[in-house]
Amino acid sequence: MIVQLPSPQGSPHPYRLQPSLTAAPLPGTQPRFNRLAYAAAHVVAKPRNGAATSDPRSPESIDWEATLRFRLHLWHLGFGIAEAMDTAQREILGWGNASRLLDMTLRAAAELPGRGVIGGAGTDLPTDASPTLRQVIDAYVRQAEFIHERGGRVILFPTAILPRSFPEPRHYVEVYRTVAKEVSKPVFIHWLGDMFAPHLKGYFPGHSFWQIMVDNPKLLGVKLSLLDQHLEESIRRRLAGQGQVVMTGDDFNFPALIKGGGQPVAGKPFVFAGRSFAMGDYSHGLLGIFDGIARVASRALACLATGNLPEYDRLMAPAVPLSRHIFKAPTQHYKAGLVFLAYLNGHQSHFHLLADEEGRRDMAHYVELFKLANAAGALDDPESAYERFQPLLRSAGL
Repeated sequence: MIVQLPSPQGSPHPYRLQPSLTAAPLPGTQPRFNRLAYAAAHVVAKPRNGAATSDPRSPESIDWEATLRFRLHLWHLGFGIAEAMDTAQREILGWGNASRLLDMTLRAAAELPGRGVIGGAGTDLPTDASPTLRQVIDAYVRQAEFIHERGGRVILFPTAILPRSFPEPRHYVEVYRTVAKEVSKPVFIHWLGDMFAPHLKGYFPGHSFWQIMVDNPKLLGVKLSLLDQHLEESIRRRLAGQGQVVMTGDDFNFPALIKGGGQPVAGKPFVFAGRSFAMGDYSHGLLGIFDGIARVASRALACLATGNLPEYDRLMAPAVPLSRHIFKAPTQHYKAGLVFLAYLNGHQSHFHLLADEEGRRDMAHYVELFKLANAAGALDDPESAYERFQPLLRSAGL
């Protein structure tokens, strides 16, 4: 089918829609992967209704039912949910909404075995304007135990308090090692690069990361969102020697990092959430892009698990240009691209994010995203997606 899309100059230009490449699993079935695979899931904001958006921090700004439906979709495709993370606009949610979101998702997870959830524990609790290190630690522990008590596992979200008020390596070591000691279950930590959050520039200064991780059985590993493939590979090899793993958050290089180098690593298997994984020179996945390409990524990961590497490569290769476009600088606005795909695929009735973040990208960005998503097989029904795109183009005068 040939349709019309605007060129960069705004004039109509013919474009041939490509058919969808993948199908969802049959009802009652669930793919099995040989990697941990968690999708950092977005929240569905309520539509604007033509007026100024209400307070984005209000729970009334979130469509809780649609948000849960999207998580059911991801579980059906075999993914765990990484909840209340950066993809869920955590900096806007605050702990009040984040805790409600976590509670909702964890309750739904408990209804059926195999529904994994890793929740983001942070320090966004009401505290003094200038909290002490002890207060930072207490905030982490309180949020982590909130998640643990409801059956979830925990990733320690980075805190802006450290680079702002406690920038020395020893402060990082004190906070993370103390939190790991005091929480009831082992946790992951999250190293989020400043391309995602500029205020976190210089996180884990000096050798603090390795001082935190070494000889620490309460730390399972790290989610790396540094967009540096070679750095991640070197970190995961060193961590593997300590029995710890990397969950990649590299939305630029994820297919190669998850596939890995095929080199075995001596040592015990890595056991998490009732599953055992042989230690190897590869990363597990905890990615925002899984939110947008869930159907394609599910098929690809199932192929990887059965050793069908050519098909894994074929499916994942066109997803890389799409992901690099969604996460292009300013990278922190990537959530708009993921919600755009959710709208195009019919998972929500409108294209709107908390705090009107969709306006951070221009229409030319979304036109190119549409084309790349079609080429990657990330549009479940390309013709329906095109029809949903039309009102957005008209509203932009295109």
